[in-house]
Amino acid sequence: MQLGLQVNKLSVIFIDEIDALATRRNKEIVKSQSLPAQGSEKLQFSTPFPQNGWEQLKHAFGNNTCPIGEVQNTT
Repeated sequence: MQLGLQVNKLSVIFIDEIDALATRRNKEIVKSQSLPAQGSEKLQFSTPFPQNGWEQLKHAFGNNTCPIGEVQNTT
């Protein structure tokens, strides 16, 4: 019975090590992908939103995603 417990403990330790390695690798990937490419310029947009308020509202009603209430699309 003790051998079974030792094997289970080793399995847990091994799984914990694999998890730690995966977490470390994921953090490295996120860090490397978070940096802009050398020589690239910051993105700039003319407005903070892709459409003006009226266009956003029309789009929301047209796609049944309007937060004002349920809207039935008849098209």
